[in-house]
Amino acid sequence: MPSDSPQSLRRLLRNVLFFVGLFALVWLTLNFAHQKLRFVQAGSDLVSKEKSDKLSKQALFPAQEKYRVIAMGNSKTLSSFKPDVFDAVFPGDVRSYNFGLPGESQFLPVLRSILTSGNRPTHLLLQLPWAPPEATAKQLSLLKDDNRILIALIPFRRFFRDLTLFLFQSLKTGVGPEWTRIKGEIESVDKNRGWYFISGQSHYPDGKLPADFSLATDNAQAKPVRALAPSGEDYAALLALAKQYDFKVVLVPWSARTGEYAPADDGGLKIVSQDPYIAERGPNYWLYPPPSFSDPVHMNSGGAEAYTKRLATFLKGAGELK
Repeated sequence: MPSDSPQSLRRLLRNVLFFVGLFALVWLTLNFAHQKLRFVQAGSDLVSKEKSDKLSKQALFPAQEKYRVIAMGNSKTLSSFKPDVFDAVFPGDVRSYNFGLPGESQFLPVLRSILTSGNRPTHLLLQLPWAPPEATAKQLSLLKDDNRILIALIPFRRFFRDLTLFLFQSLKTGVGPEWTRIKGEIESVDKNRGWYFISGQSHYPDGKLPADFSLATDNAQAKPVRALAPSGEDYAALLALAKQYDFKVVLVPWSARTGEYAPADDGGLKIVSQDPYIAERGPNYWLYPPPSFSDPVHMNSGGAEAYTKRLATFLKGAGELK
């Protein structure tokens, strides 16, 4: 029996190496397919990668314009802020970018990437504030964050789901046209300096909600507000970045549907920090008719143009960008 132990150990070792090698081969194959077939992925994932991995690392302000503006937030910002419309209100003086991320309110990681790539804005526009202290306290470290570990170890975890959805969608148009459509949409993110029309959630003709559209959750009496707590790790980090890179942080109104809320109070100027300058300008939100939206949350191109032009004009009149 003892004489068989070395052979048993060798067999065990061979089996272990075989399964490790097989796992590595499967992992490499799936990761390769995930990378090469990138346009079968969900649009939100592609947009986030385009901004985080590519756009944030480009030279955003090559001409050294007087005002260099970056808008950040979640998918509401992504769909509502059009840089070309914003810049047109300040001919030759402003260059702006939209770094709204779908399904993501944490903007500091992308902001750090932008800044360390040599891009220094003069103004950072936020529809959503930094995470409050209680939210920051709940953030888990990398070793305890199961989702972040899963993303790091299995980046292709949604590959088969995305591939299935892509093939299902392709039944209407064909694989080639669907691939080309998605590729064109993602390339438009760079072309439009970060603005993106969220077509996947639009189910109405011309990407417009009906004029009488409403949801059961709408409350025409409610007036939601932002919780501007000048404390917590995220606030401290934003304050440090604003001071290090010398830019202003301005919280601006977000867009909502008429009937979703009551008209917001006029608001005004609320100074959160003088040095560096962090302030809230205007009301918490502006209301727009349902046809300005492609779905209950996101604006279509026409709505985004109206919102952006209003925002630029408002900031110009308020003296933030003269």
